[in-house]
Amino acid sequence: MALVRRVGTKPVVFAGMGLIAGGLVLLAHVTVHGTYGDAWPAFVMMGAGTGLAFAPCTDSVMGSVPPAQAGVGAATNGASLQTGGALGVGVLGSLLNTRYEDRLTPVLHHYAMPQSIFHLITGSLGGALTVAHQLGGPLGTGLAAVAREAFVSGLDLAVTVGAIVVGAAALVVLGVLPNRGPSPQEALASGVEGKSELGDVRETAGAAGAPGWAAQAGTPAEPSTPSGRSALPALVGAAQTGTEGGREEDP
Repeated sequence: MALVRRVGTKPVVFAGMGLIAGGLVLLAHVTVHGTYGDAWPAFVMMGAGTGLAFAPCTDSVMGSVPPAQAGVGAATNGASLQTGGALGVGVLGSLLNTRYEDRLTPVLHHYAMPQSIFHLITGSLGGALTVAHQLGGPLGTGLAAVAREAFVSGLDLAVTVGAIVVGAAALVVLGVLPNRGPSPQEALASGVEGKSELGDVRETAGAAGAPGWAAQAGTPAEPSTPSGRSALPALVGAAQTGTEGGREEDP
């Protein structure tokens, strides 16, 4: 959170969402023959972007409600995360599966097979690879290759759409999300420090004898002696002594 206090919420969240979008774009260029090393930079970018974006967003949600309604803010934040995650998995997964089926269906129509096998192949990549393993030979090898290409094609479509959505959301953040102000805890700490400093000033002024400062603060200044100490106690003591002396001289 030190980075947020230094540059503000908006730049940090925007940079995080930009990293997520960039990672999705890189992931869209992975091919069937790619390795984990080819996808690793995309995963690093998405992970770093998620770390930059999620914490400041949560802090913004919690900072927008008074402390008495912190439960409402936490519930809103949790519901938003759950809803966004469910929609993301549902929409992007549907796009991937639709592209996968569209690429496999024309190829499978050239072969006679039971409907259960057809749905097993088009239902998931794992099902297609299982059937290909059972078939063996050139037919099984060809089915596995087509299924992998169809799956990667669907993955490319899904992550491309995801990158577009995240990029658009980053622009919305740049235009709408306010920069983070001081949190209630920071404001309270600042107020306590200010009161402490004011008390120190008052003690210093009282010790040095500062009638001008006391007048500015609305407090009547006490007469002071050249040494800087208040003369009021001495004057009161002298008055009391004079009174007692006068009483003793009376017959």
